[in-house]
Amino acid sequence: GALVAGRAAMRRTPAAVVVAPAAPVREGPERALKPAFELHEGTAVKVLEARGDLARIQLDNGLAGWVASSDLEVL
Repeated sequence: GALVAGRAAMRRTPAAVVVAPAAPVREGPERALKPAFELHEGTAVKVLEARGDLARIQLDNGLAGWVASSDLEVL
């Protein structure tokens, strides 16, 4: 049951791609936080949550953080 529920949740998680040349990724949804790392144009991500003009994303390797929604294009 949990495996099926997990797969269903993955299907509902929108995929997106970074469209900005460089997108700073922060550990929280506050722009005042120093970026933890940076993503580059063309990087595929999963959008886990949207809050205002920010989106919480996750990479395939499990790394996650917050980026400006304007730096992404949902597929």
